[in-house]
Amino acid sequence: MISRKISFAITFFTFFIGTGFSPQIALPTFQGVQKKKSDDGINPVIFITGSDGSNTVSNGSITNDANISLTFTANENISGFAIGDLGAIGGSLSAFSGTNSVYSATFTPSSQRNTVIYIPKNVYTDESSNNNIHSIPFYWTYDATAPVYVSGTSINSDNSKVRIFLSERVYDTDSGRGALEIGDFTLSISGGSATLGSTNPTAITKDTPTFPLTETVESNLNWSYGLEISDLDLDGDKDIIATRSKG
Repeated sequence: MISRKISFAITFFTFFIGTGFSPQIALPTFQGVQKKKSDDGINPVIFITGSDGSNTVSNGSITNDANISLTFTANENISGFAIGDLGAIGGSLSAFSGTNSVYSATFTPSSQRNTVIYIPKNVYTDESSNNNIHSIPFYWTYDATAPVYVSGTSINSDNSKVRIFLSERVYDTDSGRGALEIGDFTLSISGGSATLGSTNPTAITKDTPTFPLTETVESNLNWSYGLEISDLDLDGDKDIIATRSKG
């Protein structure tokens, strides 16, 4: 009996036959179920948006809503995100719910003031166990006080112009946008015999405020004085900071 040698390789058969021809036949390889990578290289992040139930409340806006609805939308499915992971300044959060990549909550301000809602880093993860990064904070100001005239309103000598001072910044729309227009004013006269040509002004102009600086300069002229104008408390008005530096 003549014996023939047959050898096996890991991924293919090799046949040795008398002619010296060695055909090779590839075998399929079974991979099984691969384990999901532990790191997909993408950190989850949440984007915060607001609404009053009917209209969008933009980041940085001022409204008179008693509370606002917040939506937290992640860039991927996340886990471990809870109401305790949210930071709030100037109010409280409630009615938190959601799953996967979309969550919601209600924010109620503690008073008429500036508020901030934020999410710090490393408080939730994605499906690959990557920690989250900081979210862009959501700023909102609750203002339920209507603007009023303040002292200083005056009429010039020929009654052609009225100068009006208001208690705060005012806008043409309820979203805190747009300059006042002629139709926003109504004129009337009480007493006397004068009459109005129109109940609306023919033009309106916004004055540029001036800030006089009075300072007693010391005999030592090695000091320099400056005036900085900044909205420190984000309430829409300008706070004045008098600074002095040596040099």
